[in-house]
Amino acid sequence: LVASFVGANVKEIKSLVKKHQADLISTFYQKELKLLQTRITKNPLPNPDALQAHNISLRIPPSFKPEIEQDDLMVLWSKTLKTDQGIIIHFRPLVDNQAVMGNDIVPLRDSLTKLYIPGELEGSYMVTETLIAPRIEPTEIANSFAFKTRGLWKTKGEFKGGPFISYTIYDEKNNQEITLDAFIYAPEINKRNLLLELESILSTFEMLN
Repeated sequence: LVASFVGANVKEIKSLVKKHQADLISTFYQKELKLLQTRITKNPLPNPDALQAHNISLRIPPSFKPEIEQDDLMVLWSKTLKTDQGIIIHFRPLVDNQAVMGNDIVPLRDSLTKLYIPGELEGSYMVTETLIAPRIEPTEIANSFAFKTRGLWKTKGEFKGGPFISYTIYDEKNNQEITLDAFIYAPEINKRNLLLELESILSTFEMLN
């Protein structure tokens, strides 16, 4: 993927690059995301029953193992000697009041991680880091309105943390709100590419009907 700028002089080309830098970043990012999707979701797990029951599919790499599978919740882990990557998938009925859409993304996330993502020490659990507020922006995925959230997490009761990315999808056809949340713990590794891998998995989300 190549971007070409033509100008009368260096100053003019600099101006063009600056003017279009947001589009450039987004275009290259999406290209890299698609490339990763092709590579890491080439031989996915069979679509779990819990997802089929909610009429959705997700191309989950075989390195991820389901740890919890309930009617309205899945927790999957991919662990190596240096990295822990986790994915939470949660379903709940769609709220009637659209004015509150997006307002409870972080509280819902914290309630789920408190219950299902414990730390190593007794009583410790994952929470969203609020000193650097998560960035929440509207988007669209599988033709449904959604919010994309990026932020940091920490472990209450321990000195552990890392980045996360999530999608909150409003599926009006099936009257459900779907949360796809992915996070990393990799203290010795640059986490940019690992987070991009997780985003590429979440971006394979599709509706089955």
